[in-house]
Amino acid sequence: MDLPDLVLLPMNLLHRGLGGVILGIGLLVIYAALVFIVLKVTYWVANLWGVKTSVGTATVVAKRTISAHRELQGRFPVNVPEQYVVDLNVKGQKVTYTPPKWIFDETVVPANEPVEFLVGRIDGTVRVTRFKHL
Repeated sequence: MDLPDLVLLPMNLLHRGLGGVILGIGLLVIYAALVFIVLKVTYWVANLWGVKTSVGTATVVAKRTISAHRELQGRFPVNVPEQYVVDLNVKGQKVTYTPPKWIFDETVVPANEPVEFLVGRIDGTVRVTRFKHL
């Protein structure tokens, strides 16, 4: 089976009765999901590809701890360890960052700290790469 036949297979199955209709719709859904995944990855790569890191200051807005807990991932319960989260304001955007515990412990809430970040080329979102110790 060559590529054009493979691409047109769902449309060909739609003309072969009820079983073909069900298979054709299923293949169309799978094709749509694959196209969505490829477009999402392409957007993510194009947004951050070749962007230089910038150094600036971030205002520490809040500091919080998410305690250890169990959650379902799929059908299986998983133990999630304790997480330390710092809310930052970088270039007017609120960004959450999860530093190591020792950086979290020495962070003071109303303070300006040095930060290294990337700014998305397409959507302008800020992504923190390094915090406090540059």
